[in-house]
Amino acid sequence: MLSNPTCNFINSQPQLTELNSLTHHLINQVTEAIFCVDAQGHFQYVNDAACDLLDCSKQSLLQTIVDDENINFLPESWSEYWILIQEKSSINFQTELATDRETEVLNITINFLEHNHEGYGCILVRPLSQRTSQTSLKLVPNSNKRPERTTSFYPNSSQLKPIFEFIENNYTEPISLNDVAQAVGYSPAYLTNLVKRKTHKTIINWILERRMLEARDLLLNTQDSITKIAMSIGFSDAYYFSRRFSQLHEISPKHWRQQHQMQSA
Repeated sequence: MLSNPTCNFINSQPQLTELNSLTHHLINQVTEAIFCVDAQGHFQYVNDAACDLLDCSKQSLLQTIVDDENINFLPESWSEYWILIQEKSSINFQTELATDRETEVLNITINFLEHNHEGYGCILVRPLSQRTSQTSLKLVPNSNKRPERTTSFYPNSSQLKPIFEFIENNYTEPISLNDVAQAVGYSPAYLTNLVKRKTHKTIINWILERRMLEARDLLLNTQDSITKIAMSIGFSDAYYFSRRFSQLHEISPKHWRQQHQMQSA
């Protein structure tokens, strides 16, 4: 005798409900904070870890929007991230969250998801035990660089050429003095003394100035957000990028862009 498909479907409903309940339970067991946000910034789902991170109840979060919560680990407005994840499908960066006891380093991943013809942003927040735990860099030559823009940026020195070539090929990554030293086969102390003696600047100065050269070009010639520019030149924190830019230029990147775009108009 053939089974009745209608009966099978009806009998499967309790199992489906139980499966959904189990899924929610499992998501609430993870230590990472998970937020699901729609295009307008409304919270559609948050797990328990997300509520703990923001010190808000689930009911309160589901009745508000991201920007209203003034979330410290999202430096830009939600509309900026929405544009980015639609373009790239996924973005990842690190930032800091200050608490009463310490400053915690957080790894943020935002993925674009589509369900029933609606788009959503899934935010995953993972605390890092160490700032360097994510530094597994693939420091390789980048053939997409535009060398014609930087021919006169670095000093013309055969001894320093491998050092500056490494910086040029990898300044868009979160490289450090140790990374450069390892790549060129020097100790960090020797490399520091060599570059300082030859150029009167440190390795960190050269990395920072190269990033700022690129930042100025992007600010002037694109409409990219400050967060997008910061991440594209090796900064994991848009606030830190803005602070360093302001220190060097005595003006914020936003106002620098406005001034120079008006001048070139």
